[in-house]
Amino acid sequence: MINVNDNFKIDIRTYGRQFDVKLKANNTDISSDDLNYVKPSFNTSLFKTVMHQIEIDSKLYMPADTKITGKIGVKVNEKTYNYINLNNYYVKSCERQEDTNS
Repeated sequence: MINVNDNFKIDIRTYGRQFDVKLKANNTDISSDDLNYVKPSFNTSLFKTVMHQIEIDSKLYMPADTKITGKIGVKVNEKTYNYINLNNYYVKSCERQEDTNS
């Protein structure tokens, strides 16, 4: 878990949030124009291994076992984004949503 100072918390409430995502699939950059959303999460049981996962809704097809690396950044009252790593992930499945073309 990343700790933030009180000034950061005040700035988030005052100025709002601006997020940026940098993803790579097999070391190839994915444009943010091709992404609809990125939703990181995890599952764990007490005294068990933490299983991280990330759900990506995009306009691109990513075959199974594609390696995904990336960072999520937030900009608050600054000119640059502060990024945190998302770790490494591998595509488990890729499904086409015909109604949203994603």
